[in-house]
Amino acid sequence: MYIWVVLVTFMTLLYAFNLSVRGDERRLAVEPLAEAEVSRFAIHHRMGQQYIREHSPKSDSNPVGVEGDRITYDKGILDYETDLADYAPFGFQVKPYDVGENEGYKTEVYCAVDGDWSTEAQNCAADGVVRFLVTYGPIPERWLNHNSGTPNNDFLNALQNIFEIDNTIGYATETSSGPYKMQLQGREDNVLYLPNLVVDSGGFSQICSCSGCRRCLVYFTSYVTSEQVLPEGSGGDESGSGESGGGEGGSESGGGESGGSEAPAPVTP
Repeated sequence: MYIWVVLVTFMTLLYAFNLSVRGDERRLAVEPLAEAEVSRFAIHHRMGQQYIREHSPKSDSNPVGVEGDRITYDKGILDYETDLADYAPFGFQVKPYDVGENEGYKTEVYCAVDGDWSTEAQNCAADGVVRFLVTYGPIPERWLNHNSGTPNNDFLNALQNIFEIDNTIGYATETSSGPYKMQLQGREDNVLYLPNLVVDSGGFSQICSCSGCRRCLVYFTSYVTSEQVLPEGSGGDESGSGESGGGEGGSESGGGESGGSEAPAPVTP
């Protein structure tokens, strides 16, 4: 009897080696791992959005804001320990950028002169200043196609599964479209051109846009005080930029949070 049990077990193992691989194996086993990385990255950005919301003027659409009519945050990198820790979900472990390991994420505020998004504004709280919240960091090597240097299909599918068609998040690539140097590219052909101020200054210029930089994942939100939008295109070809409403109390792009007294620029058609 024992011999028969061993024989049947051995034959079953041999048969298992001949079974074909499931067609949806990567969707069930690999993409969820990529989705976990994308979700952690997105939470970093949502923490920054909440920080800006609570440091923007209070209004009917932003009851958690500050008193007065001026923002109380400034340009620069938001520190996770002092600025963002209070907005992290319970149990969430941040992944701040580590220079030695060349991995992790940063969230940074940029302030540009209205009408010239390549020039830094000296006073972020002044009238007519455009503010950008940008979260960025190198995409882990596991999720890169080592031949092209771009995210692999598992990672792109994870982006699409979580964000569907949203061109405010994607990986940064170079572009020669008009005056812009870099753009955000995702699974879809729609792209969003990054302001040159972001590309040429701050931590982004050292981590994502230098000659030896790794491919970066980027999440972008703009807060505007005028009728102005960030141009977008399709497949790298620039389309008309249009105009935004610019009214107060608008809904925040990409995050679903209220922008307080300043409306974010629309970035989707």
